[in-house]
Amino acid sequence: MGNLTIQRISFWSYLRLFAVACSCFGLGMAVITFIASLIVPERVAIAFFEGGTTFTGLSAGLLSILFYPASCAVIGVISAVIGYLPFKLFLKIARGLKVNIGVS
Repeated sequence: MGNLTIQRISFWSYLRLFAVACSCFGLGMAVITFIASLIVPERVAIAFFEGGTTFTGLSAGLLSILFYPASCAVIGVISAVIGYLPFKLFLKIARGLKVNIGVS
């Protein structure tokens, strides 16, 4: 592990980083939803197409493992497109961002 200072980042690297981070967040939320569907299945529901199709219980927990990471990745890509220029401005103002990361 070493310290790395990010002073510049390309658009595609930022996009990939943000999409992966958001899909990992979605996977964490999916695991929580799946566990909740095992404990209290009547309280977990997933609705598609504005309530046209609704899944509840264990089927909702299993579907969350598939759809939460994918939907969070799409939201992450959209957010990365919006947030790229402000992040570059932040890097310029703060003179970089120090992170502790393993680099190979």
